[in-house]
Amino acid sequence: MKKLLLQSLALPAVQIFFDLAMRALWVSKGGSKWRLAVYLTGLFACWALSFVFVATVSLLRRTGPWPARIAAGAFAVFHTGMLTSNFFMFRFFGEYVFPGSIAFLFDKAYLADYVRTFGGVGPVAALLAIWAAFFLCVRPWGKPSGHPLLILPLLAVVAVTGVMALNSNDKKSEFRMPPDVVGVESLAKHFLRVRDQIWPLRPADRLPVRARTGGPRPSVVLLMIHESMGTRSLAFIEGARMHGGPLGGMPRLANRMRRDSADFFVMQRAYTNAVATQVSMASIFSGVSPEESQRKLHCMPMLWDLAKAAGYKTAYFTSQRLRWATLSDFLLKEPLDTLVSRENTDFPPANDMGIDDFHIVHSIETWLASHPDEPLFIVWNTNAMHVPHQETSEFVDLSQVTGGRYEKALYLLDTALAQVFGALEKSGRMEDALILSTADHGEEPEPTHALARINSYYDEFTRIPLWVRLPRSMRGSAPARALRDRLHTPVANIDLVASLAAYWNLVPDRNAPVSKKSASRSRNKFPEMCSVANGRFPWLGESLFDRNPPTDRVLVALSTNDIRHWDGDGFGLVHGPWRMVLWPDSGRALYNIDTDPQQAHNVLATAPDSVMAPFEQRIKGSRWLNKIYTHHRKRETVEPGNE
Repeated sequence: MKKLLLQSLALPAVQIFFDLAMRALWVSKGGSKWRLAVYLTGLFACWALSFVFVATVSLLRRTGPWPARIAAGAFAVFHTGMLTSNFFMFRFFGEYVFPGSIAFLFDKAYLADYVRTFGGVGPVAALLAIWAAFFLCVRPWGKPSGHPLLILPLLAVVAVTGVMALNSNDKKSEFRMPPDVVGVESLAKHFLRVRDQIWPLRPADRLPVRARTGGPRPSVVLLMIHESMGTRSLAFIEGARMHGGPLGGMPRLANRMRRDSADFFVMQRAYTNAVATQVSMASIFSGVSPEESQRKLHCMPMLWDLAKAAGYKTAYFTSQRLRWATLSDFLLKEPLDTLVSRENTDFPPANDMGIDDFHIVHSIETWLASHPDEPLFIVWNTNAMHVPHQETSEFVDLSQVTGGRYEKALYLLDTALAQVFGALEKSGRMEDALILSTADHGEEPEPTHALARINSYYDEFTRIPLWVRLPRSMRGSAPARALRDRLHTPVANIDLVASLAAYWNLVPDRNAPVSKKSASRSRNKFPEMCSVANGRFPWLGESLFDRNPPTDRVLVALSTNDIRHWDGDGFGLVHGPWRMVLWPDSGRALYNIDTDPQQAHNVLATAPDSVMAPFEQRIKGSRWLNKIYTHHRKRETVEPGNE
């Protein structure tokens, strides 16, 4: 019996070592808070789990060598999987496995893409070594230890107390526990469906749109949404951290902007609406802020609805796999004439879940050539910038690019963009094209704040590139003057939908026919939050082409809402030169972006009421912001000194 007790201590020892190593290697990722009582309770649950495994193998030895070896192998596979999953989760998100992440672990296609992206001789050898270490810990050979009459009652007692210890700690407490215990808890919640209620993205009927006369109609409108593109190494962004050459990671684009400076408008203070792709993309497509209801998200018109009303043939080209975030369901009923994504191509993944962006470039070139005379609206969603950042491609030599993987991926996109521009020029449509470019969220390989991207609402992850290239015929026009006036005004990527609606002179169509199915459900087809007043769409976003932007606007970045929950809630707000950040681990903070661009000095304690008033008013007027803020303030009362 003593041998079993000593043997079962191996797993907690491994957990402590792994936990310390992970946080030493990636201390910048932050992670859960430390509370000794919680961690020790979790460590006891870890030991109980280990004892159950070891005692079970010991009992199986009495039936023969192979049952014990199979059980030991399964034990080793389970813990190898747990450590590997926690390794990747902590490496990229700053937290161990949680219930919401389990769905990704059981997505076969998602796992296959990750194996292809991160696989190799080294990782495989490491996995085998970890498996062997766990297998040897159990020692399925030799004589059985302990008498069954003693082992079985003790096994039951340890298992029950372990479950009680596990149950006493909810991961939502945000206090650190050993990685395997967190994994077991998350698995249990996943299979028992003990999780927060979320509303999945789904196809829906949307508010109809009609076009009024007078709006410009460029022959091509191209909207680029770059995955994980921050401002780093972009020469055309003021104050960007530069790595590599003087023109940054996109020299061709920077040169074109200098050459055609009258046509390009770079918003120097552009921000994302969320640091999570699923939330951000749905918001960009619909113009609905993440803080708003999922009902509004599913009834407001999307980009393609607007383009169809303006008379365009529509297409969405993406290197990514849409099914992972249910975006494929979200787009099911959209008026898309063409959809090309990872799912309907035969190309292997080149980076994370996405294929090489050049495959999509070739599809865009073919589509442009096959529709020479029709007005075209194209949304192009790239993937090269996604972590770990694509650093090789069969279509472009990246070996001589200075900087890291991030800069290599930027150069790849720069080359791909130049190829698309070349296709527009070849077709004679470049002069007349309206081109807009933004990102779903920012990225910074070397963040200065101790938070992972998914938890950070600082500029390094929320500040993004956003630029507009007008048709040459619109030089000096009212839209050009409006864009010029906004170059240093805070704007957001949710402004693009409102901008296109204003540019095309679109309004809600109150006289559109309602389907019988929709009419039978309700007298009013659309919920109240989608009702129109004064002929205007109820978007929180603002048109970039409006020459009278509101001066009291507060921009919101929020990644947990009706469609997505995470282990901990926070948000970021921007008003004028001020940024307010709230996250459970880092507390509340306020920074003056103009005088402190790195957001290193928290001035919340000395901020006058006039600075805080717009933030407080914005928070009180939003269900989600107020919920998160109220919860955090209650925690501050319980845990003084959190700031």
